[in-house]
Amino acid sequence: MGIHLYAVSLGRGLPVLFLHGGMGLDHQHFRPGMDTLAAGHRIVYTDLRGQGRSPLPAPDPAWRIDLWVQDLEVLRNALGLDSWIVLGHSAGGLIALEYAHRHPERTRGLVLCATVPCFDFGAELFPRLLAEADERQQAALLTLFATGPANAGELKAAHLEILPLYFHRLLPEHSECFRNRTIYRHEASNGFRSEVLSSFDSRPWLSAMTMPVLVIEAEHDRFIPTRYAGEVFEHLIPDVRRVRIPDAGHFPFLEQPAAFLDALRGWLGAVFPGNGEGP
Repeated sequence: MGIHLYAVSLGRGLPVLFLHGGMGLDHQHFRPGMDTLAAGHRIVYTDLRGQGRSPLPAPDPAWRIDLWVQDLEVLRNALGLDSWIVLGHSAGGLIALEYAHRHPERTRGLVLCATVPCFDFGAELFPRLLAEADERQQAALLTLFATGPANAGELKAAHLEILPLYFHRLLPEHSECFRNRTIYRHEASNGFRSEVLSSFDSRPWLSAMTMPVLVIEAEHDRFIPTRYAGEVFEHLIPDVRRVRIPDAGHFPFLEQPAAFLDALRGWLGAVFPGNGEGP
C-alpha cells in the first residue's frame, strides 16, 4: 500500500523543506511565522508519516527512520524537485541528518535547528529537567520520555504541561499553537522514542558530509546541551556555520521569528547567491 503525505508548498525559487519535531506533532508550529520565507524561496511543509494529517500506512506503521526518509524521496519526486534544502527541528533534525546521509545528491544544504547528532546524554538531561520542573511537569516529562502516552489526549496534555520548559518566555500565542492548532499522534511519539531515539547516531559519518550545513541553536534551550549538539556538529562537519538565537528556548522560530529568519536568509544568501535554481 502506498504512503499518503500531507504537504503544503508555497512560493517559488530554491526549495526549502521543513521537518517538524515531536515526534507525534505536526508542521503547524512553523506557521505562519516561516511563511514569509516564501517571498524568495519555495518552501515545503509536510506532516511526517503517521503524524498530523498524514495517515498511518496499514497494517504495520513500522516506526523506522529509513521509512521516514523514504517518504521524503516520494514527496520530492511528487513535487518535481531535483534537490532541496532540508531543515529539521528537534527530532525532525535526526530525520534531516539521515536523509542527507542517504541522499546527499538531493540535499543542496542542511539546516539543523535545536537538534543533536545522537541522544546519549539522557542521564544528564532528565535529572536536570526534573529538578527545574514542578510536580505536574515532572509527571508529564515521565509520560513523554519514560512510560509513553497511552493516547493522543495524554500526549497533548503532557506537552501543554511542559510548554514553559520548552520556551524562554511562554506567550499566549505560543500556547494557542499547541493547544488549538496542533494535531497529536501518540503512536508516532512512542514509536520514535522506542525505535529511533536510543539507537540513532550520526557521528560516524558526519565528517563525510559535503553539503553546507547551518546549525541554529537557542540561547535558553533546556533540552539541547550545546556541548552535545552545536560543538559536535562544528567539530565533525566540514562545511558548517553555527548561529545562536538570543532570548529563545527550544522553538526559536516561534519565540524569535525575525532573528531566526535573518539567520536562515543570511546563510541561504551567502551559500546560494541569486537564490540558486529550482522550480
